[in-house]
Parts: sequence; structure tokens; C-alpha cells
Amino acid sequence: EGGLVHIVTTKTTNGEAKLFDNNSIRFETEQEEKRLLREQYRQLEISSNETNAKLLKQIEIVK
Repeated sequence: EGGLVHIVTTKTTNGEAKLFDNNSIRFETEQEEKRLLREQYRQLEISSNETNAKLLKQIEIVK
């Protein structure tokens, strides 16, 4: 016998109840964290590309 299993019920968009145990909650949380990190990385890439483009323009002006 394992330890206690905490069951969490959420309503899906179609109204069905969905059950999660601790492992699937942990998995969902990790997936969400990964998604957020990917999004942050993407935003960082975009802003660094924009900064590089601005600097290149300034260099061209100075030349």
C-alpha cells in the first residue's frame, strides 16, 4: 500500500470532471513551467534580435 493519494477534480471545457493524482499534477506543473520558460526564452530572443538590429543601424549611421 502506498501513501495517501490526493485527488483533485477540475472541470474541463466540456463539463466533464477530470481527476488528477499527485503524479499527474506534478507532470502538469512541470509541463506548464517548461512552457513558460520556452515563452520567456522566445521573448528574450525577440528583444535581443531587436537590440542587435538597432545597434547595427547605429553602426551604419556612424560609418
